[in-house]
Amino acid sequence: MRNASCIRWLAAGAFVVLWLGGIVSYLARGGPPPGAGWAAPAFLSTGAFLCLAGVASRSRVPLVWVGAVGWVAEVVGVRSGLPFGRYHYTAALGTGLAGAPPAMAAAWLILVAYATHLFSALPGRRAIRTTVSALWLVLVDLVLDPVASGPLGFWRWEQPGAYFGVPTANFAGWFLVGLVAVRIVPDDGGASPWVLGTGLAVVGFFTVIAASRGLLLPGGVGLLLCVLHVAVRRAGSESRRC
Repeated sequence: MRNASCIRWLAAGAFVVLWLGGIVSYLARGGPPPGAGWAAPAFLSTGAFLCLAGVASRSRVPLVWVGAVGWVAEVVGVRSGLPFGRYHYTAALGTGLAGAPPAMAAAWLILVAYATHLFSALPGRRAIRTTVSALWLVLVDLVLDPVASGPLGFWRWEQPGAYFGVPTANFAGWFLVGLVAVRIVPDDGGASPWVLGTGLAVVGFFTVIAASRGLLLPGGVGLLLCVLHVAVRRAGSESRRC
């Protein structure tokens, strides 16, 4: 157990270093230095590891399935344009497998775990929690996509849309895929600090980059999500005390 804890904390340290390195690179240099193409996949993979390490053992295999579902949705999206719209990945996230980088599986795992754990204490039927979690994923993508397809250059839209180049169909696709993915996560009522911290860090990363690049609306949405995160957690803590 002590070894596992040490590994987790080492991974957390690496995640923080990668987070700070990414922020500094984009704020001071306008992008990662030459030869740093490994950094973004490493950042997402380390975040996924922290999420898996931070949940109960019974939740780990379902989260791996969540990553697989998200990656398959990306493969289908690249090949058919459904359900997100027509786009293609660049080399920024590493070599693609069937058109989609494996790092996207890590991204889906992090964000779906984050959304489900954030609203795990929401009272009422599970259908309400899954719907709210899927809607939260759409709000997160309002921050993520303009940055990822713009300054970060992770992917490019072939038919740009009205929201900072992102087509409207993309958000409908995020809701549908998110709704399927959040149903896979066990509804055990727990909220892992590791999952919550990792998810919030990802949202914060894209918020900072958005604001620094003049994407004020995505940056503002990201700031609002960070505030709502705190409010939701506080409300969840109070409901458990009652």
